[in-house]
Amino acid sequence: MLLGMGVVHAHIARSTDDFTGGQRISSSNDASGEIDSVSLTKIISSDSTEYQLSVNKNTTKAFAPAKTIIEIKVDDNPSHKLNVQNLQIIPMGDFYTFSYSIKTSIDPNIIAEIKNAKRIALKIELADGWQPVIVLREYILNEWQQVINTEK
Repeated sequence: MLLGMGVVHAHIARSTDDFTGGQRISSSNDASGEIDSVSLTKIISSDSTEYQLSVNKNTTKAFAPAKTIIEIKVDDNPSHKLNVQNLQIIPMGDFYTFSYSIKTSIDPNIIAEIKNAKRIALKIELADGWQPVIVLREYILNEWQQVINTEK
């Protein structure tokens, strides 16, 4: 099953790490549907550049993102499985709802595919075993490409 992501808000943000002097450039958006937001962050330091993918969802534990993998498919290329490296859980004020955030690094070879991509689909495993597919809207893909192409 493929789901289009209904986007409410998207933007590119830039910040500086006061300790290292490194730059963070992010494309973040609020979404409706299976996830609440997805973002691509470029982290530039004096000796390296890294990319991080984050997915956020406010929900009950049964429908939370699992700390397993995020699968990404760029155009007609073979899909890539990215191990989730970080799962953050924050209570939302009641006993049932939590804010879940999963993060993973993206390999430079995948970033090279995204640079000229026409379509990106993400598959996220939820705690109940369901794996919704989220197809990024064109303008979000364009923002991700801007983030990738932005220099320090």
